[in-house]
Amino acid sequence: VPDFGPDRQPDVNGMYVNKINEGLTRYAFMNNHGWLGAVFNLNKHFSDKLTLSGGFDLRKTYGKNTLAVNDVLGADAYLDQSDVNHPNTLILPSDFVEVTYDWNPFKPVDDLKKIVFFNQANINWGGAFIQSKYETEKITAFLQAGLSEQGFQKIDYFSFPEGDQKSEWVYLPGGNIKTGFGYHFNKTHQAFLNAGFFSKQPLFNAVFPYWGSLEPGADLQNEKVYSFETGYQFKNNHWQANLNVYYTIWKDRYQTVTDFVNNQQVSGVLNHLKEVHKGIEFTSKANYGAWRLYTMFSFGDWYYEGNSKNIPLYNFQQQVVTVNDYYLDGVKVGNAAQLTAFFKLQYNITNQWRVFASQFYADKLFAKIDVGSFSTPNHKGSLELPAYSLVDAGTTYRFKVKNFGSVNLRFSVQNLFDKHYISESDTNIFPDANSNTWHGVNTQNRVFFGWGRTWQFGVDIKL
Repeated sequence: VPDFGPDRQPDVNGMYVNKINEGLTRYAFMNNHGWLGAVFNLNKHFSDKLTLSGGFDLRKTYGKNTLAVNDVLGADAYLDQSDVNHPNTLILPSDFVEVTYDWNPFKPVDDLKKIVFFNQANINWGGAFIQSKYETEKITAFLQAGLSEQGFQKIDYFSFPEGDQKSEWVYLPGGNIKTGFGYHFNKTHQAFLNAGFFSKQPLFNAVFPYWGSLEPGADLQNEKVYSFETGYQFKNNHWQANLNVYYTIWKDRYQTVTDFVNNQQVSGVLNHLKEVHKGIEFTSKANYGAWRLYTMFSFGDWYYEGNSKNIPLYNFQQQVVTVNDYYLDGVKVGNAAQLTAFFKLQYNITNQWRVFASQFYADKLFAKIDVGSFSTPNHKGSLELPAYSLVDAGTTYRFKVKNFGSVNLRFSVQNLFDKHYISESDTNIFPDANSNTWHGVNTQNRVFFGWGRTWQFGVDIKL
């Protein structure tokens, strides 16, 4: 950093004062959220076979988001010039926030010395649904439909003068329809088939994608999900197994991307994405005497179809840094392992005391979409991350207390062998002959390593 070192001169009255692009500053992301709502359900049994149910729900939420200085890393203060109402806010060490747990979860962010941005999201929701279910000894069928209305409002306390900080409300309708059919061949075998369509309102950042603006996004549309699933179940006294096959098309999806361009952090919202998710899932559990065995296997193929063009990318100063195209046709969906397996073995030493061990395996894990890797048609695709396997173990003990209730003690260790693994990557930088690598991954990538060995102890009390 050219202005942070032996040659840097004091800025104000002998003080070294950092700014957004001057000096090194560690900041904390601060937020407050509130929810209020009500849910109403009604049920009507027309017969032993036919049931009609319905209801509605109302919700009101808000979220305030901002940044606050935690440390100026050698300087004396921080000068924020992002708030048009208070354009020169000097933040001294006495104003810094501590990144620690606070006994008061309702502590507001309003009184903090804030930097860069201070926004509030207001969301209203109203929904209603109706469902009919028909069930006999052999057949189970249902039909469910729902409608919703969701409202969005943005308040920008930094970019606009007081009195002009609120956007107009944007209301978007949504809905869904689902149906399913199941057939019981006998007590051991059954099969099912489900299908559905969802018209889902986009997330808040897609409705208001622009920094420093109260205008909603252009050509705003609901996300549309078409889902199909079929499966089979086997069940007897000792073993239950489930096999499912799914196919989902997710259209007009919005996705936020963040990265660094010319040493500036930028973000943008990709629009009108189409994702295809298809795969197979298997789960089972077995019960033999004091032994319990649980297994899971999932294999998927998740990818994008089509491209996203003319996406503006904004820096923290709410300026457009660049406009990118994203060529995503055939690119794998990232940050979710598309091949996973799980195995858990449990032994009940007594009716009260149990011990268990499990192993989880993840493969076909890809990096997420980043700003620079997909801006030309001849890219290399998503970066595949190394597979990993984690072992957990633990024990539980339950006992009763006379005239009180029951107490359950639980102790467990996650990642027992302290395995080092990459859980996510923000970038897609492939290795070449001159690259430094870690397990085949170019070390220039910005990755997140998973947790090492951790442990938990818990007490559950039932009166």
